[in-house]
Amino acid sequence: MRNIKFPRQLSLFMPTSKLSNAEMAATIPVSTGQFSNMKAGRRPTTKSSAKAITDLAHDFLLKLTAARDYFGTLGFIKRATRNDDFLGAIVQQKREEADRLNIQSSFIDAATTPKQVRDANQLAVIDKFMKELSEEIGSEYTLLDAAAKYLGVNAQDYVDEVNKERG
Repeated sequence: MRNIKFPRQLSLFMPTSKLSNAEMAATIPVSTGQFSNMKAGRRPTTKSSAKAITDLAHDFLLKLTAARDYFGTLGFIKRATRNDDFLGAIVQQKREEADRLNIQSSFIDAATTPKQVRDANQLAVIDKFMKELSEEIGSEYTLLDAAAKYLGVNAQDYVDEVNKERG
């Protein structure tokens, strides 16, 4: 199956970047035509080419999308019903957090019940909590990116700093 989110995010990134198609193509290395086909999703992007692109781009959402497509990590949340702005991201993050907190007590009870005696309701609560937690993390990624854009800073710089400090 061909990954489609990374090419889409790459296409959104390029017009706002100071990098040219030729610079990106050279870093992979491929021709500019092949890079254009990658960007359009007509040519597959390998893990190694995605890494080369994200290393040069130094863009938070592009790196998240590559991690999602190539390593199965959580991605950011894009809601069709919300604006991609700072306020919309805050509202969505708070909603996701509230959804998780709403079932957290039931989750703790279910999770601390020995596996062999959990009932169907407890199993459903565990599944729902894990889904809500995953959605909340994705909405926090979105909030980080929206806050950075609003403030005119690069979210990836902060991610790099935290990763360096925390290992």
